[in-house]
Amino acid sequence: MNELNRVKINKMNKSRVETLKYIQNYRALHRFGPSVRTIRGHFKLKSTSPVTTRLRTLEKLKYIERTPGIAHAIWVTIAGRKFVKDFENEVERAASDARTEWKKASLHIYE
Repeated sequence: MNELNRVKINKMNKSRVETLKYIQNYRALHRFGPSVRTIRGHFKLKSTSPVTTRLRTLEKLKYIERTPGIAHAIWVTIAGRKFVKDFENEVERAASDARTEWKKASLHIYE
């Protein structure tokens, strides 16, 4: 894994990943991006400031693109879609590994 990817992964916390996934799903469902207020409402935040911070970070990481001054103009980039796919695959792999370990552990109990 190169240094740039390592830095990008380290900058992706749970709220940023959830926001990126929300934008991707919202856009697929509605054919346009969510507004900052829509994102705020979905995550039950008290103000739009944390949403703006998340969006700026996602934009710096090149996972989304926005058009300033135009409502609902948020797109998930190819890199953003790839990140979501890789992230979900990694979560599934970790869950599968955990299930396998649990099965092994439970077999040892009954031996």
